[in-house]
Amino acid sequence: MQPDEITALFDQQAEHYDAHWAKTAAIRECLYLLVDSFLVSLPIDAHILCVGVGTGDELLHLAQKNPRWCFTKAF
Repeated sequence: MQPDEITALFDQQAEHYDAHWAKTAAIRECLYLLVDSFLVSLPIDAHILCVGVGTGDELLHLAQKNPRWCFTKAF
């Protein structure tokens, strides 16, 4: 696949990604609990490098709980 084909495929799937995984909400909430407990010791103004975050739903969760954290998304 060419890079532009990969991008087009990703864009097509991204629109419905979160809705597709909505039925696994209970598992996602458990993962959020684990991630929150793992990251609790970070400073209030932490800088976080995020790799492979998909649509960024997890980042939204973390940003809402930690408004002073700075996130950098890497592709």
